[in-house]
Amino acid sequence: MSDSTLQDELDDVVGVAMCVSLIPGRPSRLQRTHTVSAFSALAAVLIAFSLPIWLLESRQLTTVVSLSIWGAIYFGWATLIARLATTSVKSVILDEVQPLMSKRQNAYVCEALRTRFARRRILWVSLGVATLATGASLLALKDTHTPTYQLALIASEFFLFYVTAAQATYAASFYATFAEAIENEPQALGPLRSAESPIILAMRSVGAIVLLFWFGVMLAVLTLMVFGATLKQFVLVVVPFASFFSFLLGSAVFIAAESRLRRACRRAVVDVQLKLDAEARILINNLGQPDDSALERLETLTKIVAAVAASDTKAILLVVVSVVTPFAGPTVALLVHFLGK
Repeated sequence: MSDSTLQDELDDVVGVAMCVSLIPGRPSRLQRTHTVSAFSALAAVLIAFSLPIWLLESRQLTTVVSLSIWGAIYFGWATLIARLATTSVKSVILDEVQPLMSKRQNAYVCEALRTRFARRRILWVSLGVATLATGASLLALKDTHTPTYQLALIASEFFLFYVTAAQATYAASFYATFAEAIENEPQALGPLRSAESPIILAMRSVGAIVLLFWFGVMLAVLTLMVFGATLKQFVLVVVPFASFFSFLLGSAVFIAAESRLRRACRRAVVDVQLKLDAEARILINNLGQPDDSALERLETLTKIVAAVAASDTKAILLVVVSVVTPFAGPTVALLVHFLGK
């Protein structure tokens, strides 16, 4: 068993920016401000891709140059929200979740992060997804009469975006392992209003942060619709691909994690509810003669049972949002396509 801590494992999986990095497979650990990192990412893409394309276009602001600049802005935005989300998620996990975890739960999460989210595994899966997405994007650009050398630069730029997005989506799903650990040991939750146990509330905060991160990326992807008139086929490929497949996975992870937390809450109250029901049954059977103390106890038990069995609906809105989000991108793209005919 490795002696690495939970913080070490989190750093290996997400770095400081949910695996978003200019170097695929190596999560950034540079301790810079979020704003500086975002502008650095934007500038790096502008210099590496947008500037060469602009120079090859005889310094004209063509559609291809604009697309490359859009990509730089997108990457800067993705870096910013990835760092914000990662900082918030780590803070909640290390300050609010870990102190409430048992040693077995901590060991389970560390092992799961080490095996399921190994850096090489994330990289290879992301490279495969990015290769397919880049190939589809190039096919969508074949009728735009873009010179080969510009296509090569655009393809390289978007390949970086696809790899990064795939890595971020994969890495961000790490928090589901905490829900698994809680479900495996639900007795740690309070029997009364278990859905409001501190560790449950903290994990739902983590899920909400990750969900907002995915939503922020999707909003950035949707701005690609400004090229709908000039790069219609490209937009119809990229927007649905990026906003549906990535977020479908993200939403599935969120719903699965929420389901595990709900099951843990239900399991936490089963034993105590059975005991309360058994005591209430005895009291009811012994009510042959008026007994004020027994009636009072029965009334108290009724209230406790109601409190224990109270259903939790606070996370329903987040679940609905997570289900709807993956379909927003494809829906908007298709609407624009058909309305533009």
